[in-house]
Amino acid sequence: MKQDFSTNLSSPPAFFQFHKALLALTLLLLSLPAVLQAQVKIMPFGDSVTQGAALHNSYRRALWIKLQNGGYYVDFVGSHDTNFGGPPQNTDFDLSNEGHWGWRADELLYSVNDWAAANRPDIVLLHVGTNDVLQGQSVNSTVNEVGQIIDRLRAVNPNVKLLLAKLIPTTRSENGTISALNEALGGLAGQKNTAQSSVTIVDQNANFNAYADTYDGVHPNEEGEEKMASKWYQALQPLLTPAPSPYLLPAVNPENVTAGLNYQYYEGSWRELPNFDMLAPAKEGETPWPTLAPRNRDEHFAFRYTGYIDVPADGEYTFFTSSDDGSQLFIDSHLVVDNNGLHSLHERSGTIGLQRGKHALTVTFFESTGGQEFDVNYEGPGIGKSAIPASSLYREGSIGNPTASFYRAINLNGPALHLDGNAWESSSTANFSFSGHTYENQDVTLTPETDSDRAHMIRSMIWGGAVSLTLNAVPSGTYDVYLYVWEDNHPETFNIELENNRVLSDYNSEGQGRWNKLGPWRTTITDGALNLEAHGGAANLSGLEVWRIDSNNASQDAQATSSADKLSIHPNPGATQVFLNTDANDWSQAVVRDSYGQVRLTQKRQQVDSGLDISALPNGIYVVEVTSTDGQLLRSRLQVEH
Repeated sequence: MKQDFSTNLSSPPAFFQFHKALLALTLLLLSLPAVLQAQVKIMPFGDSVTQGAALHNSYRRALWIKLQNGGYYVDFVGSHDTNFGGPPQNTDFDLSNEGHWGWRADELLYSVNDWAAANRPDIVLLHVGTNDVLQGQSVNSTVNEVGQIIDRLRAVNPNVKLLLAKLIPTTRSENGTISALNEALGGLAGQKNTAQSSVTIVDQNANFNAYADTYDGVHPNEEGEEKMASKWYQALQPLLTPAPSPYLLPAVNPENVTAGLNYQYYEGSWRELPNFDMLAPAKEGETPWPTLAPRNRDEHFAFRYTGYIDVPADGEYTFFTSSDDGSQLFIDSHLVVDNNGLHSLHERSGTIGLQRGKHALTVTFFESTGGQEFDVNYEGPGIGKSAIPASSLYREGSIGNPTASFYRAINLNGPALHLDGNAWESSSTANFSFSGHTYENQDVTLTPETDSDRAHMIRSMIWGGAVSLTLNAVPSGTYDVYLYVWEDNHPETFNIELENNRVLSDYNSEGQGRWNKLGPWRTTITDGALNLEAHGGAANLSGLEVWRIDSNNASQDAQATSSADKLSIHPNPGATQVFLNTDANDWSQAVVRDSYGQVRLTQKRQQVDSGLDISALPNGIYVVEVTSTDGQLLRSRLQVEH
């Protein structure tokens, strides 16, 4: 049926409105940033020399690095994203490829249509025929099949450019046949070459020593991979142009930020990252960088870290997450690294252009069962691949609780200094005492990096299997307590107790150079002394930081403290069930909160002697709240130890 346009032409306002919108769309498309221009799709194609074995990179990694360093905007494509038998030694490059371990040319020919249609490569790197020779196929049949592979690639993309390799030599007796095949492939390239779809011979055989450049007589070792990559790169350069300057996301540079990230910790069972906006966190806090240390258990949990990253220069930055199980990383709401799903330890990366300054950062992670590992790295202008330094991470809000004010901070084995705008006291300050050994090692590299003053404080410490810290002359009130810890050599596992209440169980120091700012842990002081202890493994304690809660919150806590005498819990510590007693014995419902104030358990009272089921609570310190019939809130501490 023909379309009648007469009504459009008779209505000039609508007609011109349409063309005005079309013009605006055209201008928008023309103004899109350069980073959104199409990448050149390169398909590494062939057999095991292309795919590579587990724990070997193949030539593809060395080639990818050369292309990135050369400023070329390319994308490796193919149906594989792993090597034969498992991942390569390094996963910091584009893993996609169309290498097939043990396949002959006729087997590759059978599937080439599907691979080409799915990926539509602009350039194909062909190293095909080694298995044909080793499996006794004739030179003529192999050359004919390689020619058909070229034809089928052109049927999908008539403009495809082909780089056809002369095969690398082997130490096998069939090496003479490889030489004959290479000669025939040179002739095939001359026959197939056209102006629209060039076929260029790349002599991978010349200057390749099968005895020195392979690890098994057939497959290239690291030196052989580098030789192959150099020849591919030289042949690719005439077919590529360096990418234009990338579009750089503008910095957001929020005001009122301080060091570290916020985290939300969740517990549950997932097969992929959940929608965190639909979940209530089990607890929340601050951390100097993304770490799994605040977790309550080793399986079925998740984290979301939010804040800002400060990048030092304009340019492209590559971010990496290495995780078991899934993880993602977002910059300014853009998904940069997608490492989601159930899997063993695996690293993925993504690149984004950023202007100098602070950008919003969100990192997510979940653990199902088995091992739990997570690490975040980046690289950029003047920065080699490394952990993001703590000095580059920020969060909104003041340090400590937003209703808190700085009280005191002690450099536990060092001089007075200033950190985050606050004056820290030396270890010899008044009204402070400790037990433990003093030690420092300023030669250890910290992970993550941090500013020099904080680093010097961290690398000196009090250590031992039973370390205690005491602040005296502390006014009565409610406080948030932070503790800097680090590891100078081997991982240690220890517990932290504040005012005789365990606030952290089985903390693992994670290995040499790792440091953490633990807390906040809230406590109420009525006897003038704040006491903290670490026991179990050899703990390294570097800094103690204390914030006082404002008078409104303090008065509320003081009221709860005075009422707590009317609520008793036994047994305490408890493991599976505890019993609550009040003076009037008239409460109807109990609420259990963790040290961050999050509700972890609510249970109605069924009868006078009903117990409180705490079997599902992780080890730790909790506050139990009940409300009496006259409206009085009664609280008491509960320690759970399974």
